[in-house]
Amino acid sequence: MIPFVANANNPLNNFENTSTSSGYNFTDTNKITLQNFSVNKAGSSYELRWQVNCLSTSVTFELQRSANLQNFESIYTENASKERCAAAFIYTDSKPLNGTNYYRLKIIDIDGSISLSKISLLVNDSKAKGNIRLQTNRISAEAIIYYTSLNAEKVIWIITDMQGRIAKMTTTAVTAGENKIQIPTTDISAGQYQVKGYTTQGKTDGVRFVK
Repeated sequence: MIPFVANANNPLNNFENTSTSSGYNFTDTNKITLQNFSVNKAGSSYELRWQVNCLSTSVTFELQRSANLQNFESIYTENASKERCAAAFIYTDSKPLNGTNYYRLKIIDIDGSISLSKISLLVNDSKAKGNIRLQTNRISAEAIIYYTSLNAEKVIWIITDMQGRIAKMTTTAVTAGENKIQIPTTDISAGQYQVKGYTTQGKTDGVRFVK
């Protein structure tokens, strides 16, 4: 994993699904290095773990959660000394949101400098399918799809007109987490269409667009 400081203004570039992961390495402030950050399901709760290498005398950790990748709220804050940072931190989210839960860790050094971890995903729904949205519903040369998958898998994308006739079909491989899929549409006539993704787990909701 390439070290990276998450950019809060562009969360889609800083996304990981960590439901089956042991954590990631990131570059944070000069005095504090986030060694790992993981989220795992524990019964009906979610357990968040992180560990840092801390040279500062004091640091503040703020766990944030979002349902939509846009609006994050603080769910837990802890001030820690350099000595406390020698051990792992654990927090249990006993009341996760229904549906998708996005988590990130905000680190505030004693000098006020701030860094963010990458975003981690867990879905509080045993029947949940991947989430899909279009960058824009007015398309000219290509359809740009943002697809949140629970697993690494292949997705068959089918574009149909309003009469249900197939205008285009293509297959892409996706990874667990947020994916950006670009489907050329220059070979599709002007009109109204709908795109759906089909996997071995089922199909996504349909999203309409105008060409």
